[in-house]
Amino acid sequence: MEKEQTTTFNSDGVVKIKTQSLYKDDLDELKHFLINIDNKKIELQELVDFTIEKNFAKLEKENGQILKKVYANIDNQNTSANEVLNKLAPIIKKIEQNGISISFGGEREKSSMLSSDLFKAFMISLFLIFIVLLINFPSFKSAFIIISVIPFTIFGAILGHLIVGINLNSQSFIGMLGLAGVVINDGIVMLEFLKETENKEEFYKRAKLRLRPIFITSITTILGLFSLMFFATGENVMMQAIAVSLGFGLAWGTILNLIYVPALYATLHKIKD
Repeated sequence: MEKEQTTTFNSDGVVKIKTQSLYKDDLDELKHFLINIDNKKIELQELVDFTIEKNFAKLEKENGQILKKVYANIDNQNTSANEVLNKLAPIIKKIEQNGISISFGGEREKSSMLSSDLFKAFMISLFLIFIVLLINFPSFKSAFIIISVIPFTIFGAILGHLIVGINLNSQSFIGMLGLAGVVINDGIVMLEFLKETENKEEFYKRAKLRLRPIFITSITTILGLFSLMFFATGENVMMQAIAVSLGFGLAWGTILNLIYVPALYATLHKIKD
């Protein structure tokens, strides 16, 4: 056991003097510990039997119940916490049948809390985006066309995680939330040129005019995220999932804005020859 006895000074400044028992964890020292019985010194090993077994270093209690914690780390490159817990589910179920209550912290707890918060944030942002679109395009059809791109971009984000080889995590969903506000920009530019077209010839002409600006804008954004998506190191690894969601989601969203958005606009507004 370590104990601070006093402090003193030398040329380096304040020095703390501590004492520590060298044999506090030595089993042999404990066995040879002398006990005074009837004026005789008897070793402890002659009085008791020693049994060694693994157990928890300390016991904690919560509401009168013994609380034991188990910690584990995983390799995020190969699996995720939720995948491991799903494989352990049958074992956990058997343990609970013996009257043991099990609760989860860590990634499972964070994921549960984050999913609820992200859903609320997504619905609020979607509503605000819809209001802004209605201000610029006083038509529910046009606003719906642009908003409808957002759910499809999630496919690009998920595909990006498979290509890069990382698992979906809380940062991935944060990236998808940010993607909702980025990907509609190209859709707004496209519809701004397409609105009030009356025939197919004019429609194709205006759509082609927006092809290059939208494509170049998206490519420059994706290239800016390229190094973080594929060559993240050190602390930047924490941001890799966000970059993958944004980069690949925007790439797929660009294709949707160049093909899906004009096609849906032409269908809903019945653009004919």
